[in-house]
Parts: sequence; structure tokens; C-alpha cells
Amino acid sequence: MIQIPGQSGWRQSNQSDRLGTIKESFNVDLESNIRNVRTTRSKLIASGGNTQDEIGRIAGITTFDAIISVFTGQAGGDHWKGGNSPFDGLTLNNGQITPAMNGTDTANFQGKLYVTTDSDIEFSSDGTSFTAKSASLTSGTPHLLASKGDFLYLTDDRYKIYNVDTLNVVNKTGTATLDLDLGTTYFQTVLMTSSDRVWVGLSSTASTGYSNALIYEWNGITENAISRRYEINAPAIMCGVMKDDVPYVLDCLGRLLRWNGGVFAEVDRLPMNKKMFKDFSSINLANRVMHPRCIDVDGDEILINVSNAIDNDTETTFADFPAGVWAWSERTGFYHKFSPSYQAVADTGTTNLTDYGQARIYFADVLKVIESFQTTTGDGGRVVWGASYFTDADDATSDLTYGVFTNDTADNTQKAGYIITPKIHSSTFRDKWQKIYAAFSELDGNDKCVLKYRTDDTELYTNIEWRGTDAFEPTEVVSDFEQGDEVQIVQGTGSGTAVEIDRVTTGSGEYIALKESVTGASGTSVAKLAKWRKVGEITDQSIKGYPIGEESHWIQFKIYMNWTGAKELYDLLVENSTSIK
Repeated sequence: MIQIPGQSGWRQSNQSDRLGTIKESFNVDLESNIRNVRTTRSKLIASGGNTQDEIGRIAGITTFDAIISVFTGQAGGDHWKGGNSPFDGLTLNNGQITPAMNGTDTANFQGKLYVTTDSDIEFSSDGTSFTAKSASLTSGTPHLLASKGDFLYLTDDRYKIYNVDTLNVVNKTGTATLDLDLGTTYFQTVLMTSSDRVWVGLSSTASTGYSNALIYEWNGITENAISRRYEINAPAIMCGVMKDDVPYVLDCLGRLLRWNGGVFAEVDRLPMNKKMFKDFSSINLANRVMHPRCIDVDGDEILINVSNAIDNDTETTFADFPAGVWAWSERTGFYHKFSPSYQAVADTGTTNLTDYGQARIYFADVLKVIESFQTTTGDGGRVVWGASYFTDADDATSDLTYGVFTNDTADNTQKAGYIITPKIHSSTFRDKWQKIYAAFSELDGNDKCVLKYRTDDTELYTNIEWRGTDAFEPTEVVSDFEQGDEVQIVQGTGSGTAVEIDRVTTGSGEYIALKESVTGASGTSVAKLAKWRKVGEITDQSIKGYPIGEESHWIQFKIYMNWTGAKELYDLLVENSTSIK
């Protein structure tokens, strides 16, 4: 008998298919009820193109006087105001400020809301009307903000830090300013403050040849007096955050690094297979696939809004690395928590849901954990983030839709997520895999949990064109797949859905029919075909063994959970016996 997760608890390892108790995850929550697995749902607050007066790339999210503000950094720039909950929607505050994606950041300081633009810093005392400071900042460089004590720190000109003091004056030299004098080799991508220090992270540029990224430790007071300098064994730092007064950064290889008092050491990594994020070396934030403020802390977890666009001309996204919000804690490791969905915040229930979350996005923008809002009837959402997504199978950046998303704290809408176990190898040489048992909380109504296994890890990604809601034509040759195998939609309508193949027609005019319909499926999507075989579908609380009947050196399980509310997976038990010693 093999019990999962056993005493170690649910933990995802992204370095091997044999480590941890989770190999892959999508839309799950390992933190709200520790040692159990729940599923998550996100919803769309607002979406649009990338033009004036529309939601575009999200350059800033903050709260001021308990009101949520969203700054979009597309051409011309816009400021959108909401209520005290993300579910309240957004209203355009047009003509007040012109953020720019290549430089914008936001901060609250001394009772004012500050926002940087391409060449200035502006402030508001009421959260509506903004006044420019005429700071003459260097256009085309990041203007990040972070406060500590009597100063609001401001990055400029690749390697300089200015400040705004308590008199609302911008100071470029003197006390609490820094000039690292690094020329064009580096530019700032991280600015953080702890209780007694300022941390400045800089990425290298391609124009001068890649160098190791740098992090500077500074007391934040003495002009140009650096305390320590740290090198990162990667050319770029994507984002950073303070947790428990300790700095964490994510580099362009997807490694989470933590300062241990002497160096920045790796504590975990995303499943990126030694590849790097796309355009990590661009000084223009409008080109980088992740904004420096795509990270925040939520209790014991660090949340990071992650793009899966890679730095490779022949690929556009990682194959087995779902984009969206990833969570990390010491207990769970890195796992996938939220994916952006087409569903609006007003959508509830179990019908007419056209997706459960997009596994592929291009730009991952600002993420903000909303700590203070008054809970009233109908409120929802606490984590807010921006992302650009695809409405069909097209990966072209010109066809992106931009959105602001939040999690569904109301938890009244059907959701879907899954975990995949590591490969379980025979303790000898070859085992008979006899049965699998799964322990869940009580299911009801439209709830279901599907147990699947595989002993063959053949997979294929293909663009598809829907022919009704239960059939499609793939663009790739699908002769390796057959009745009973799985189709998982990863992009476009139906994303997040996993269904069985009913029939495969190969040769001229390849065609796949499904055993069940995908709600609202039309146009084009992207699908992942895999050799997962269903052994059982649970729709109630009864615990029984589902026969497997396979004999192999290894086996792997996928648990697909489709339900509403705080249902959860407790444990799995696999019954096996030795076949060949």
C-alpha cells in the first residue's frame, strides 16, 4: 500500500518527476486548510484592448482611502477607480494622470497617493485629482517607488535613487539619495525597503553582453554609501518582495532567492527547465513579460503573477508550466494557485461557464493583495492582478486581450483544478497496480472528482477548431491517441476542462469526438492530448477502491476536481503488489 501524501503533506517539487507529493498543479489551494487540497476560481473584473480609455496593461494597483485604484499604462494612460471590494467594478477617472507602462509604479506616502509616469512623479490628496512634480525623470527607464520612514524612494536613469521627503519635495542629491554610476550595463528592476535598509536589484542589458544581476544593500540615509553588494548567478531579476523583513527575489530562470544574512540563496524554483522569461533584458517595462510589482505577500505565502512566455524564437510558452498566480511557502513549495478566467465577477453557479482559467498568458502585470476592505453582501475578491490573455488559439501579441482579475472569495461559482502526483516507481522492478482509493469531503449536486492514471507519458499540444461542443479538428497528427485518452483545453474557450476521447479519426481530415460536451466551445482553442485513463468518477462521499489493472515499473495519477465551495481532497491510497523482483 502507498499512501499519498503521507506524513510529508502536500508539497510540489518542480525539479523532478519523482520528488515531493505533487508534480504538477492547476487552480489549487494548499494553504487555506493545511494538509488538504482545495480548488480555486478567478473572475474577470474588466477587460479591453490597449488603447486610450480601455483596460490595457496594468501598471499599478493600490488602495487609497479604502478605494481600489488601477493604473493602466497603455498609450495615453488611464486611471480606473473601484469600490472597497474588487467585485465593485471599475470606473474611468479620465484625464487626471497619464501613466506609462515603461515606468509606472504606485505608493501611499504621508497621506498622499503617488504615481510615476514616463518622466515625472505625480501625487493626489483625494485619490482623484493628480498634480505633477515636474521632476524631469529620464524617459524610458523604470521609476519604482518604495517608502521607509520619512522618505519615499524613487528610481531613475537606470541606477539612481532619489527621494520625496515629508515636505513633498523631490531630492536628487544629498541625504537619502544614491548614484551607483553603472553606465548602461544595468537598470533597476527591484526596489524594496525593510525595517532598517533599502534593497536595490538591477538586471543586466543585452546591448553590452549579459552580466550577473546585482543587489545592493543600503541604509537609505547616507548618500552613495552602499553597505554590501551581492551578485546573482543570472542576468536578470524579475521581481522582489519583503517577507518577515527578509528580501526575496525571483530571477529570470524562475528561481526564488532569499537573503540568508550572507548571500541570496535559492529556496525553490518554478518548473522552467533552465529556460528564461521572454524579454528579461528589456529596460522598457512595456516589453518585459512580468512587471516588477507582480509579487506580494499573503499570510505565509508569497504570490507571484507569472507569465509562461519564454525567451526562445521557436516557442511562445512553456509546455507544462501553467501561467497565472503561483504561491510559495516553506511548507508547500511552489504550486499553481489562480489562473485568469473569461468569467465576469457577476457570473455565478454551475451553468454557462465557458472556461475555468487560461493556462497560457503573455504579459503578467501587477499583483496586489487587498488587505482592507469592508465585507458586505456580494463582496468578493482579495487578490487582484493584471494579465493579457488569448481568446483563441492565436499566440500573436497583436491579438491579446488585457484584463484585471480577482479570486472568488464568495466561492459560489463552479471551479476546476487538478493535481498530478510524481511518478510512483516500483519498490522492486515491476508492480501490479491494483486499486486506488481517494478520501474527499462530501460532494453534492454537480460536484465530481475524476481519478486518472498513466504509465505512458506521451503528450501532444495542438491547435484545434471546434466542430460543435463535443468534437474538434486538430492541426497536428494525433495517431498516437485513442478512445479513453484525455483532452485538456489549455487556451481559449473551454480552458481548464479535461474530458475523455470517444473516437479518433486519423489520416485525411483528422477528427476527435469527445465523450462529453465543453460548454460554449466554438472557434479555436489549444488542447493538450495525453495518455491519462479514467479509473473512477466520484460524485458523493463514498470511499471505495477503483480498479486499475496495470503492470509496469512506474505509474502516475491525476486528480481532476470539478465542484463548488470548500470541497477538498484529503488522501490517496494505492494498492499494489510485486510482479517482478
